[in-house]
Amino acid sequence: MKTALICDTHFGAKNDDQNFANFINEFYEKQFFPYLLENNIKHVIHLGDIMDRRKFVSYLTAKQFRQIFVENLNKFNIKADLIIGNHDTFFKHTNSLNSMRELVGNKFDNIKYHDSVIELNDKIILIPWINDENKDYVFSTLNKTKCKLVFGHFEIQGFGMYKGIINNDGVSSDVFSNFDMVFSGHYHHKSTKGNISYLGAPYEITWSDYDDDRGFHVFDTDTYHLEFIKNKSKLFHKIFYNDSKLSFDKIQDMDFSSLKNKYVKVIVSEKQNPYVFDMFMNKLESFGLADIQVVDDHKHLDIVEEYDIIDESSDTLSIINGYIDNRKELNDVDRIKKIMSNLYRESISE
Repeated sequence: MKTALICDTHFGAKNDDQNFANFINEFYEKQFFPYLLENNIKHVIHLGDIMDRRKFVSYLTAKQFRQIFVENLNKFNIKADLIIGNHDTFFKHTNSLNSMRELVGNKFDNIKYHDSVIELNDKIILIPWINDENKDYVFSTLNKTKCKLVFGHFEIQGFGMYKGIINNDGVSSDVFSNFDMVFSGHYHHKSTKGNISYLGAPYEITWSDYDDDRGFHVFDTDTYHLEFIKNKSKLFHKIFYNDSKLSFDKIQDMDFSSLKNKYVKVIVSEKQNPYVFDMFMNKLESFGLADIQVVDDHKHLDIVEEYDIIDESSDTLSIINGYIDNRKELNDVDRIKKIMSNLYRESISE
């Protein structure tokens, strides 16, 4: 049987930003559900972090989650199993109070949430977020189960949280050595090592996701074939500006309509004529972008030490980690990176 796998949907991300909500709505309306219908896929497993904020869900986000996700599952008669992730739980030590218990509950025959371990059948076991309350039971169950396919929301050592950002804390991959295949949500970067696959987020949410493929997967539980369905839309874009190659006529003919409601960084490599630059920016802004950032990449001429140069065109985590890597006086660099990464992730998830 073919099952659609999706995770880290983070409904309500970016503080309920409606431009982002429209972006993800388009993904479900034009890509996700049409693909399921066209390929007669009648089962979805969500591998956690359905909602973005742990402490609350606004009325607006709750409405959009119902309209975009729940009502489409019901309308198309698609069965869904929703695994609870860390962003779905109110407390960090227990899964008992979570967004899906309150928003989905037992209202639907075809939609079930799972805040505790469950064996769906003789092949598949679902594991929610591991915490102080359930960890002993989870590891005991993993040792005893006859299932060979694990779906969960894990923090496993040695996998990329984002592109180029590796997490060295969490559960050892040895815990899962006896299983045929393990699939997880939690890290937004898609990667596979051995029998373990992080499926990645279905769409870009922050600049850390830039230039990193997003989408969902289809898994055949009979053949074990895993297929990646790439998201065709991108939210974050970079434009490299060099006015030595620009003319007024070229600027007038430029079409940035594809960037409407998108987030854009203009990387300035050479700016000789301020008037041409202003004309270019006015042209760009006329297409209704959600946000524009200008990065003057040519201004670091008087800096002596290379490690003092910050690449503002990078995402926040890459800037932080790059700065730490280049500070030769620091000890235990990996531990400092982990602390800073956790602080960053906490700051954008509360």
